Amino acid sequence: MNAFYKVMEPGFPVSVECLSQTGPAIDSYPTGKTVKWEFAADGDRPAFDAYWYDGVNKPPRMPGLEEGRAMDDAGSYLVGTKGTCWVVGSHNTSALLMPEARRKEFGRPKEAAPPLREHEKEFLMAARGEIPYNAPLSHFGYGGQLTAVALMANIAARVKGKLLYDAKAQRFTNSEEANKLMTRKPREGWLVG
Repeated sequence: MNAFYKVMEPGFPVSVECLSQTGPAIDSYPTGKTVKWEFAADGDRPAFDAYWYDGVNKPPRMPGLEEGRAMDDAGSYLVGTKGTCWVVGSHNTSALLMPEARRKEFGRPKEAAPPLREHEKEFLMAARGEIPYNAPLSHFGYGGQLTAVALMANIAARVKGKLLYDAKAQRFTNSEEANKLMTRKPREGWLVG
């Protein structure tokens, strides 16, 4: 999810829905699920949908992927009006503009991403003040929000139907069952901050 979230900077979704699921999602992962988030427009960026496929649920073939070329088992793709950005691998190791003819026409990007320093190392560097607190992989404001959006998918896997979310109120507007899953009472002896 990091690739689209970093590029689009969408904030919280207006809805989340588990479109399909193979097996239960209560005490363990299902063998597969497909989740859809809807994000509102923001400034010049239009509204868009994001999908998560895991396990036995596979995404549709990427637009612009050449015939005979296979998609990897992990990664993501962002479909735009002028091509598709294929983010290869589970840790966003590289991004390719597809189809290849479009990539050759576009050429090399003018800007490069910051050097990869491993998120554990970057976290420690930020804690020591060696890099800004909001460095690409160690920013709690970013990572916390991204994690919350991902966890909404787990709630959607347990509660049927489209869940409408109010980011200001930090709750679902159409499901008390989903809201009950947003927090939990800690076991005795543990504190909640």
